[in-house]
Amino acid sequence: MALALPQVLPLYFTHLVLLTMIYGLSAMSLDVLAGYTGLTSFGHATYFGTAAYTVGILTTQHHLPPALAAAAGALLAPVFLVYPTNGAVSTVKGFEIIVIGGLGSLTGSVAAAFLLGLVESLGAVFISPAYQDLYGFAFLIAMLFLRPQGIFGEWERRV
Repeated sequence: MALALPQVLPLYFTHLVLLTMIYGLSAMSLDVLAGYTGLTSFGHATYFGTAAYTVGILTTQHHLPPALAAAAGALLAPVFLVYPTNGAVSTVKGFEIIVIGGLGSLTGSVAAAFLLGLVESLGAVFISPAYQDLYGFAFLIAMLFLRPQGIFGEWERRV
């Protein structure tokens, strides 16, 4: 799909669609990582991501068996330069998307990723690209005032 976009859409819309896909994927993976695995330390997530990337490259590009590639990934993950601020911007974007979309709502995460990409892109075009991350945070604050449960979130029900 991403290969067909430049032929169909103008460059701005292609960029917007790709940002939406990246933000949505980040938010959904953060949802899965924190929800299903109980893993809330992003340092561990960075190690797992580095190892998974290594396994993917070794398996697809160098045609190594997956077991050997997994061992190489586990050994190479601590070697790469990993420090506490790795992925901080992506983590904040994922947090913004999850909160704007509604906690636990995958459709809300996709809608929030689209809206966040739209707000940041329009802000960068019409105001200033230097404050692109600030527009997303301002959008988060505005959504918390207007709809605290998120776009597709529900109020907590008490029994």
